[in-house]
Amino acid sequence: MFGGSLDALTDADLEPLVGEIGCIELPATELASGIPLIDLLVRADLTTSKGEGRRLIGQGGVYVNNERVAETDAKLDATRRGTQSFIFLRSGKKKYRLVRVV
Repeated sequence: MFGGSLDALTDADLEPLVGEIGCIELPATELASGIPLIDLLVRADLTTSKGEGRRLIGQGGVYVNNERVAETDAKLDATRRGTQSFIFLRSGKKKYRLVRVV
């Protein structure tokens, strides 16, 4: 889970983590139109500002579904779901958050 591929995981596998690492909800319509990763990092409380998010991405410290993101202008859409309903975000080495698409 924390470092490997999410390909074999399902919503049921991630559901127990909701209480452990926290979870925010994101409307499917917002994801379908594409949401800037920097905005999502701030909404998920993984960074305190967009500037901090840009620096963290530039330093290689942001992961979406355990894949490093290198583009500071990256947008997430429906293709970036880790499972049917969740996106798994990581900021740095120890900050994790689930995003439930509703």
